Amino acid sequence: MSDTTECRDDGEEGAAERSPATHSQDESETGAEVAVDSEDETPTEGACADDETAQAEPEPGLWPVERLGPVLEALLFAAGDAIQVRRICQIIDGTTRPEVAQALELQGDCENRGFRLVEVAGGWQFRTAPEHHETVRKLFKEKPQRLTRAQM
Repeated sequence: MSDTTECRDDGEEGAAERSPATHSQDESETGAEVAVDSEDETPTEGACADDETAQAEPEPGLWPVERLGPVLEALLFAAGDAIQVRRICQIIDGTTRPEVAQALELQGDCENRGFRLVEVAGGWQFRTAPEHHETVRKLFKEKPQRLTRAQM
């Protein structure tokens, strides 16, 4: 993990891309309006997560397997490349390798789907089901390149 605090997506477009310094600058530009969202809340310096994010993710160590599975699917889908279990544990705070392994095992049942969850190079990745390779290959089929007289 890095030494800097990262902002979580708070529903605003581009919020996840802002650094803490930029986020603080945005707050200072808008003045007192952003200082306190409700009477019960007190602002925490450098805090970027909102109530919705805090409610969506359980406390560390409290990830039930049935909730962890969909989170893993989202990570693997978004990543494109294989992700190691160690990296998954770093991304999803409060998870352990056995919990992630158990959730991956449950999510691995992709029968009757167009993809498979496959262990690749020490990590996990979604891959096209073998029976659909030819169809998917047509999606990426390159058109033959026309050569100019100079290229011939």
